[in-house]
Amino acid sequence: MSNNLVFHRARIGGLDFEALMSADGPAIVVRGHEGSRYEGWVPLGVSRLRWFGSAEPGGRACPQGPGWHLVKYFEEVRAYLPGFGQAELRRLREEFGLLTDAELERWSGEPTFYSSRAWAGLVQWAAAHPWLARRYAQGQAYLLWYDRAHEEAARAQVTPA
Repeated sequence: MSNNLVFHRARIGGLDFEALMSADGPAIVVRGHEGSRYEGWVPLGVSRLRWFGSAEPGGRACPQGPGWHLVKYFEEVRAYLPGFGQAELRRLREEFGLLTDAELERWSGEPTFYSSRAWAGLVQWAAAHPWLARRYAQGQAYLLWYDRAHEEAARAQVTPA
């Protein structure tokens, strides 16, 4: 993916995470240690963090083994997060608004993505790249972001970097 589509980066638990614009709208990409290995990606808004034991729902073996995974919807495993504990999960929540199943059960508000650092990065990205933002807004399949980012940028008078 082009660097001008990336709006937020964080390194957590030895993995590199990028929030970027995809054909489906805002997404998160996970890269392995030292950024050398692609782990997976999922659109933001339908992503969550889920613990899997030795087998996935339905009795299939979890190929990466027990641990935390980034999933789409409820059980579509997209990336394994080896060695992640509570501190790393907290950082993922702060950086990208990702929640665990247990947190989602208690959560009744709007998507936590809108209070994350990645959201702030998306607002700045949309202000800095208005043509690209309009173009990618047509593919906002999972998370309505364009109008809200535009309004927040105008209120904050965000200027392109």
